[in-house]
Amino acid sequence: MKSVYRFGGMPVCEAKKLKESEFHKFCEIVGMSGSSSTVQKLTKIGEKYEYLIGHAEKLPANWTTVYELSKLTEEKIEDLIDRGVVNTSLIAADLNTALGKTPKAKGKKNVAPVPNGNFEGLGFRVHLNKSPDAATAKKIKSLIAELKKFDLQLEVGSTLEAFFETK
Repeated sequence: MKSVYRFGGMPVCEAKKLKESEFHKFCEIVGMSGSSSTVQKLTKIGEKYEYLIGHAEKLPANWTTVYELSKLTEEKIEDLIDRGVVNTSLIAADLNTALGKTPKAKGKKNVAPVPNGNFEGLGFRVHLNKSPDAATAKKIKSLIAELKKFDLQLEVGSTLEAFFETK
């Protein structure tokens, strides 16, 4: 988590306390705009770092979701942890559902074939509730290898990659 809210060895929330000209220099050095949403999110996470680091093993790897958590009170985060909502595979949509927030209306995605015959807007997500046994892990690795052969976008979560590295 430390590397997420730091750039150039300095926490973004601490850099925000610099003189404006120094902060702009900091942003220039790390290649970001001081007004970017990324800097704003990392600042918010940094402000709650001392609390969040105590729960690092339960936090998702997705820092945008950590940002959404950092906007909540510590009491609310504790409640979500106790309810099992906060976990390493939590995504913002699931957090919003747990908070009773209704999703923003989105335009219907185009699922018509594109010129190369592929479809856009189709996909699936798999969430493992526990570490797979050796046979299941082997099947998952095989499936991932097969999927990589296709012209598609494949995202494997960092916690699953870390699990495979230990096996």
